[in-house]
Amino acid sequence: MKTEIEKLIDPKGWVPWNNKSNPPTTITYREYMNYEPGSDVGNRVKWIGYKPKMTDQEAHKYTVDALINHNGWLRHTCVPYNGSL
Repeated sequence: MKTEIEKLIDPKGWVPWNNKSNPPTTITYREYMNYEPGSDVGNRVKWIGYKPKMTDQEAHKYTVDALINHNGWLRHTCVPYNGSL
């Protein structure tokens, strides 16, 4: 999410799974507001679980705030982080 992806990244986005098969349909791959040349999703893989566009509401589910309860423990570690989008 919100990642600078340089042009050296393969436009497909990921390497083929074992023996070039598609990954299990139970896996979801998401992208949110990435930028720079490698972030163009036009040539990404066509896997069932790949969903290149997320709304702000969907992306919030993957933030530090939502995933790991940052207020409960992470803020005490002195590790810098951004808990929101």
